[in-house]
Amino acid sequence: MGGQGNQFQQRNQFNQGHKQYNNNFQQPNASLVQPNTSKQPSELELALQKLTLSTTTFIDGTNNFLNETKATLKKQEASIRNLEVQVGQIAKQLTERSPNTFPSNTITNPKEECKVIQLRSGKKVEKKIE
Repeated sequence: MGGQGNQFQQRNQFNQGHKQYNNNFQQPNASLVQPNTSKQPSELELALQKLTLSTTTFIDGTNNFLNETKATLKKQEASIRNLEVQVGQIAKQLTERSPNTFPSNTITNPKEECKVIQLRSGKKVEKKIE
């Protein structure tokens, strides 16, 4: 009978250890199961609020940048269209002009002599021709 009692004690110790093993992993931590009944938000809630705020701020900033970029792009498109029109006008004028002539209309002096030259600044230069 001494041998049977010894086996029983070993089996009982094994079962107790097995129960302790299961208890450690099957029963969740009481602080995780119970809801937070206090008025203060938890660290996780605070972190989520900060993340939400920073994400919203980032999205607003990105939207502002996108709108400014779109407005700038529209202005550049209008400027490019104006330049294309001007280049087309210049090309047309160059093809219509006869070669070896000045691009402006000159008025011939009926007396065939020059008495006064007026500069762009408005100053008149007089030179006597002898």
